[in-house]
Amino acid sequence: MKLYKTGLVLVFIGVILAFAAALLPLLLVALSPVAEGGKVEVAGGGCIVIGFIPVCFGYGNPLLVVVLLVAALIVVVISYVLVKSTLKELKAVSSAVA
Repeated sequence: MKLYKTGLVLVFIGVILAFAAALLPLLLVALSPVAEGGKVEVAGGGCIVIGFIPVCFGYGNPLLVVVLLVAALIVVVISYVLVKSTLKELKAVSSAVA
């Protein structure tokens, strides 16, 4: 059981590092000064959560992708907590029945 928890923690750390590596260039672009020349900017994005893995995409404003990623990570944490508590309840019910 210890190896299972260790593996799960390592997977989550890997996902977080992958998102951080993807966001680093976006944050550098967002922090650099941009000259305003009267241009019209179009921005869009989205986030799809498949199981526990959020997939975020966007164009235009990099801050939009950051906000979507934070929202997706919150959904992932809530999903993990719900699944963990459900499994705990199922173990308690199955041990009470047996």
